[in-house]
Amino acid sequence: MPYLLAQRNKKKVTVRIHEFAKPAFEFSQKLHRQFDINELNTKADNLFQKHQTLHAIKISPSEIELFSGFEHLYFDLTRMDYSESNILIYSSEISPAEIELLSWRGVLLSLLSSIRSDSLGCLFEEINQCLPKSIMQTLFGKAHLSEQKLADMSSKGRTTIAKQRSHIKKEKIEMEMKVEENRSIFAELIE
Repeated sequence: MPYLLAQRNKKKVTVRIHEFAKPAFEFSQKLHRQFDINELNTKADNLFQKHQTLHAIKISPSEIELFSGFEHLYFDLTRMDYSESNILIYSSEISPAEIELLSWRGVLLSLLSSIRSDSLGCLFEEINQCLPKSIMQTLFGKAHLSEQKLADMSSKGRTTIAKQRSHIKKEKIEMEMKVEENRSIFAELIE
C-alpha cells in the first residue's frame, strides 16, 4: 500500500525518473499540447505545481524515482519544489511491468485530453514508435495504431492525419537534404 512521503523528507530528497518510466517520460515531454502554458502568468506555476501528486519508489532515505505524475502540464523535473508536492511512495517490490504500465497510463490520460488537432500526424508516428506493444494491444486491440483508428478517436478525417504525416515526411527529407548539402560544402572547403 503506498504511503505519503513525510514533509521533513521532501526537503532533502533527490528526484529522478525511474528507468522503466523513462520512455513514457520522454514521450510526454515531446507532446504538442493544446494550450501554451508560457502564455500564463508566472504565478500559475505555484497554482499548478503545489500539491501535485507524484508516484515514486524510494531508492534510499534521500532518493526517490518517479514513475507517474510527470505527465502533468506543469511538471518540470529541474524546477519543481517537491516540498509542496504529494509524493506517494510505493513498495520497492512493484514490478518493472507495473511501473511501465502506470507510467504510460498517466501519460496517455493526459495526452488524450490535451492533444492539438494540428499535431495528430506527429502523434501517430510517436505512438507507433514509442508505445510498448503490450500497451498498444490493450488500447487498440492491435500492436499498431492505424490512421483510421486515430481519426475515429479524434473526430477527424483519416485524410487529415495522412496529410499531416506527408508534410512531416517532406520536412524530414528537406532537412536531411540540407544537412547533406552542408556536409558537401564543408568537405569541399576542407579539400
